[in-house]
Parts: sequence; C-alpha cells; structure tokens
Amino acid sequence: MLSNILAEYLTKAGLNVQCVPTGVKHLHRAAHHFDVGIYFEANGHGTVLISENFQRVVAAHTVDKLDSAKVHARTQLAMLHLLANQVDITADKCVTNYRQ
Repeated sequence: MLSNILAEYLTKAGLNVQCVPTGVKHLHRAAHHFDVGIYFEANGHGTVLISENFQRVVAAHTVDKLDSAKVHARTQLAMLHLLANQVDITADKCVTNYRQ
C-alpha cells in the first residue's frame, strides 16, 4: 500500500510518523500535537497544519546575515504556511515533488 511505503520512507528520513484509527477526526486530532502536522486521508487528500507556535519561533529566530544558507533556510521555514496553501489540489497526495 502506498501509504505504508510513504510512512516507511518518512520514518527513515527521521520524521515522526503516527498511525491513528480510521477517520479524519482522529487524523486531525493527532496532527494538532505537532508544530507541523501533515495527514493523508484514504481518498488521497491531505492536510497540513502549522501551529502558531512554529510560526512565532521561526519569525523570532535571527540568523547571521553572513551565513546565506541559514538565511535561506529561515526564509523557507517562514514561508511554509504559504506553501501549505498552494498544494496542487489535483495531486492525489499532499507530498508532491519532495526532495531531501
């Protein structure tokens, strides 16, 4: 099953993967326990929840302007909520074009 393969891949990548009972209410509740919670429904739809705490921490984090890699990483994290709102709704999974 694709979901099991994806869960295994994400676990190997060092991400915390939780399996919950069937139903969006269980998925949504579990996703709220993370600063960035992502869940997939059996029909292929997915949701990304980004906590206000995550947004505050990223916005407050200062980086050395001389370290362009850190500046770039902070900028990407700060714009994560914008990305979550732009996921292609025609894709059958929330993760599209994922690169590590």
